[in-house]
Amino acid sequence: LGFCLDENAPEYVDARQVHGLREWVDGPAIIGEFGLQTLDQIIEQAKELSLDGVQLSPFADEATRLGLKDWFVIQEVMVAKDTAFADLENRLDEMAGQAGLFLLNLSASGIQWADLENDTPVSVSQLQDICSRFPVLIGLSWKATELPDILEKLSPEGIYVKGGEEEKVGY
Repeated sequence: LGFCLDENAPEYVDARQVHGLREWVDGPAIIGEFGLQTLDQIIEQAKELSLDGVQLSPFADEATRLGLKDWFVIQEVMVAKDTAFADLENRLDEMAGQAGLFLLNLSASGIQWADLENDTPVSVSQLQDICSRFPVLIGLSWKATELPDILEKLSPEGIYVKGGEEEKVGY
């Protein structure tokens, strides 16, 4: 379960709430999602909240990723409608070994499964290649009926799903 710990983001979750949820939820890893915080700020919060891992923004640098060796690192990678396959591949090659997972965020650009089937911005076969060579979470706009096909064709490590808000537990 990931919680946004970037105070400047609209999805921000207060550290007290994360701590409470950590005590309440048993089983899934608790991930802190960070924006433009410094390495020291990330480490401080990761220790304070006993995070299992951290998710870094697309703007995180190599020093930040390497400085988080005590945590599982998920590196978000934005994929825009004009992203070239070679650029995406080179970016992942540069970061290989610095993160446990790469979250390929295509949904932020509104990219849908149908776009990939039409080779925009990359083809399904190119994404298959990426998923076979790198540990990838796919963040993509899809219809529920498309999900089995996506999982079968891409075989990613997992999918990225953004949750909603609850007024109280279970509602």
